[in-house]
Amino acid sequence: MKCRNRYLTVSLLAVLLISGCASSPQKPELTEEQKQQEVQSLLARAEKDVESRNYSIALLRYEQALELDSTNSAALLGAGDVAYAMKKYPDAENYYHRVLENQPESIDALEGRALCQMKLGQFQAAKNNLEQLVLTDETRWRSFNALGVLSDLESRYPQAQSYYRKALELNDGNAMILNNLGYSLVMDQKYSEAEKVLQQAFARSSGYFRARNNYSIALAWQKKYQDAIDVLVDAVPHEVAYNNVGYIAYLNRDLDSAQFYLKKAISASSSYYPEAARTLEKVEQAMKAAKSQRSLP
Repeated sequence: MKCRNRYLTVSLLAVLLISGCASSPQKPELTEEQKQQEVQSLLARAEKDVESRNYSIALLRYEQALELDSTNSAALLGAGDVAYAMKKYPDAENYYHRVLENQPESIDALEGRALCQMKLGQFQAAKNNLEQLVLTDETRWRSFNALGVLSDLESRYPQAQSYYRKALELNDGNAMILNNLGYSLVMDQKYSEAEKVLQQAFARSSGYFRARNNYSIALAWQKKYQDAIDVLVDAVPHEVAYNNVGYIAYLNRDLDSAQFYLKKAISASSSYYPEAARTLEKVEQAMKAAKSQRSLP
C-alpha cells in the first residue's frame, strides 16, 4: 500500500510539473520598432563598457544586439574593434568581413580587416589593402602607421619613416607612432635623430616600456652608456640594464666598456647570468685577438 501511495504521489507531482510548464506564459515577440530600440540601448551600454575597458561585457552586448539585428553595422564594427582589442584577431576579422558583405566600401571595416591581416601574419594582403585604403581616405593614421611597420619589416626604413611622419601629422604626439618612428631611425642607424624622437615618446608615456627601452638603445649606440642605464634601470633589474648596454658596447666595438658593463651585470645578478657570460667571453676573445694583432711586427 505504501508503494502504491508513493507511486501516486510521484505521478501527481510529474503531472503538476508538466502542467506548470505548459501553462507558463511565453514572452511576447518584439515588434521591429522595439527590436531597434533594444539594439540602440545595447549599443549605448556597449560603448560605455568599452570606455571602461570592460571588453568582455561589451562584446556580449554587441552579440546580443546582433541576435536582434544580424547585419547591424555598428554592432559588427563595435564587436570587431573589441575583439581586436582583446587580441582575438580571427574573430575580429570575421566581424569586419560581415560588415563588408553588406557594405563593401566601409572604410572602418576595410581598415580593421587589414590590421587583423597584419596581426595574423598576412603581410602582403595587409599591405595591398592598406595602400588602397590610404588612396581612398588620407585621414587614416592607423593605416599609415601600419604601412610604416610593414615597410620596416622589409628594411625600407626611409619609406617607413615617411609613413610614420604622415601618421603623426594626423595624430600629433601619439607615443606609439613616435616609438615606431624612433625604432625605425635606430634600425636606419640615425641614432641622434632617434634619440630626440624616442625622448618625446618617453616623455609622453613614461610607462610605455617599448619607448623607454628603445630610447635607452638609441643612447647606448651613441656611447652614452650611463644615460642609457639611467633611462632603463627604473623598469628592469640592474643586471638587465647593464647587460643590454654591455651588449651594445660590444656591437659598437667598444670592448673596454663592454667588458666593464657585462662584469657589472654578472656581479649584480643573484644567480648565474648565461647571456652576459656568453657575451663577455666573446668580448674577451676579441680583446685578446686585438692585443695579439698589436704585438705583431
